[in-house]
Amino acid sequence: MVKNKYSFQLSDNFAPKQVIENELKKISEETHGYVQGEISDYRGPIRSYKKSSRGSFTTLLTKPSNTSNTVDVDIQEDLGELSFDRYRYEVYLRVKRAR
Repeated sequence: MVKNKYSFQLSDNFAPKQVIENELKKISEETHGYVQGEISDYRGPIRSYKKSSRGSFTTLLTKPSNTSNTVDVDIQEDLGELSFDRYRYEVYLRVKRAR
């Protein structure tokens, strides 16, 4: 294999958020505004955790045998390599209703 055959350098200097915003604009343009997207900073958990379930009516209905009053919230662990970088985002897509 020739080492110089492949280049793994970034082809542009846009920030990750800007790249995603540009793609969301393309989606909106290609669908004539039928599908629209937004990106925002992600401030939620990135690791699984336990949450108190006291006073939760849904918990009482779905897990009446739960005596510990905690619920395991399982965050998907196969997201690739996670780090505590500040560059984490959520992407939302909206679709207009057909009339």
